[in-house]
Amino acid sequence: EDPNANIVSDNDMHTDPLPESPAWTLIKTSTTVPNTYDSPGDILTYSIVITNTGNVSISAVMVTDPGADAGSIMYVSGDDGDNILEVGEMWTYTAQHTVTQGDVDAGFYTNTATSTGTPSGGMLPPATDIETVPGTQNPSWTLVKTSTTVPNTYDSPGDILTYIIVITNTGNVSISA
Repeated sequence: EDPNANIVSDNDMHTDPLPESPAWTLIKTSTTVPNTYDSPGDILTYSIVITNTGNVSISAVMVTDPGADAGSIMYVSGDDGDNILEVGEMWTYTAQHTVTQGDVDAGFYTNTATSTGTPSGGMLPPATDIETVPGTQNPSWTLVKTSTTVPNTYDSPGDILTYIIVITNTGNVSISA
C-alpha cells in the first residue's frame, strides 16, 4: 500500500490584514535649570518628544505650543530624513517661553504642547502634554515719608504740615490695594 495515499494537502493562502492602529505620545518636559523662575525676562526651556507607538506611519506632523515664544519651537532629532514619523520613531523638539510679570505674579507657568499629523490609515487624535514650572515669589516694599513743609517747623495750632509718602515695590510681584 502507498504510504502517501491518505495524506491531504492544502496550499490555499489566506491573508488577514493587520488592523490599522495609529497611536502616539507627546511628552513635554521643562529643561530649565533650576526648574523655577523669579523675574520677567527669564527664559523657560522645554523638550518635546513625540513617539509613534502605533502600527502605521504619520505624516504632516506639526507641533504647536501657544505659550512658546514665536519661532522658538525647533526640531532637534529623530527623523530618518523622510519627514514621516514611522512606527517606533521618536522626534525631539525644543521650545522656550519668556517669563512675563503676569507669570511671576501667578507663581507658576503652565502651558500645553500639542502635535497633529496624518496617519497612513485609521484616525489619530492630537497628542498633548501639559508642563508646569513653579515661580519664586518675593513680595516686599518700602515706605518713605518725608516732610515737605517749608520751613520745616511749626509753632502754632492750625499750622499745616505736608508730606510726601513714597511706596516702592522692591519685590518681584505686583502689589494691589
